[in-house]
Amino acid sequence: MTNSDPSSKPLRKLKLPKQTPKRDQYTRISYLYQASASSNGILSRMYSRQMDLVAKKTVLKISPTIKRTICKTCYRHLKPGVTYSPEIVNESKKKAPRNDILQLQCICGQIKRFPYGKDPNYKAHNERSLMGRNH
Repeated sequence: MTNSDPSSKPLRKLKLPKQTPKRDQYTRISYLYQASASSNGILSRMYSRQMDLVAKKTVLKISPTIKRTICKTCYRHLKPGVTYSPEIVNESKKKAPRNDILQLQCICGQIKRFPYGKDPNYKAHNERSLMGRNH
């Protein structure tokens, strides 16, 4: 005997909205990053180092834009003209503008190099909007 009564069907569990895993660790990293940007000197470096250690211990992915603003050697928060000096360098023989490299040198001597000449309007994957993406 089949019963077509809708009340006889087994109840399905309601799906809860997905939550961000390790939300408290992301919150802590965000707080440490903001504190390192606003404070000066040794305290700022301590906050940046602590942020890096929390991310490594809990195996979290930090946004590349955040990684670019912190020196990997001395953990300084990079501020243009204050803690690093930007320079566009071209070491190719023909000095073609497509070979330009943006070079950021920290006070500690660490150099970060980013290809700049190939596409000056380039944005990292996390900076692109979903709507403006061309496939």
